[in-house]
Amino acid sequence: MNAGDTARTERALGLAGLVRYSADVRVYDSGKIMGVIVAQPIDPKYGPGQARPVDDPIGLEIDIKPPDRVPLFGPATAPNGPSLASPCPAWRPSLP
Repeated sequence: MNAGDTARTERALGLAGLVRYSADVRVYDSGKIMGVIVAQPIDPKYGPGQARPVDDPIGLEIDIKPPDRVPLFGPATAPNGPSLASPCPAWRPSLP
């Protein structure tokens, strides 16, 4: 880790107190972002101070690179379909 790189750890409750989140993220001078987010389902009847796990945690790894570090193989593909996957009477389909 270089002198300008930063590391951050955050913790929070979500989904009306049903899930406890923790995120350990590192931002590098090059613009790269790496980290892990863990969502732990908890039993809300004990309150946030005594959260008890009710299932296995779900982990999500993050690895974000700046555009100049990602190789592109050929030109981008133009959209050729509607932006909605399913028809919805209230919305008109449109091409992006």
